[in-house]
Amino acid sequence: MSKSVSTWGRNIVIVYAMFACGTLAFVGFAMTQRVDLTSEHYYEDALRHDEVSAARYRAYSLGARVIHDGDSLRILSSRELRVDDDVVFRFRRADDPALDREMVLRAPDERGYVVLTDALKPGVWRLEVRWTSQSKDLQIDTVVRVKS
Repeated sequence: MSKSVSTWGRNIVIVYAMFACGTLAFVGFAMTQRVDLTSEHYYEDALRHDEVSAARYRAYSLGARVIHDGDSLRILSSRELRVDDDVVFRFRRADDPALDREMVLRAPDERGYVVLTDALKPGVWRLEVRWTSQSKDLQIDTVVRVKS
């Protein structure tokens, strides 16, 4: 009986030793890996993110939205839309960044700020509209589906 007890105890020691060696090997591997939890300019990035969030909130508070009327995009607002300078429409395609484009509108036409979409390749576009009103930035982000 004493022979089986020593085998049982020895097996526990072997399993524990294997576990400890595996844990140490994993810790050693993890310590050799480079980990960047923050970017080099994390503070500036956070401030930029806060500014964009505030611009989106201001546009949302005005009731501003983008309407897709078949071959054109218009900015509508529940209140008067005052624009200090230019309105920038930035179109982005996730599947082909070479198609990304930016359109700057200096002044509205009789329908307001309108961009024709007939020059855009059919598909899904990410649209970012930015402008300044009373010295404050505003921004609308939306998805636009352009049909052929």
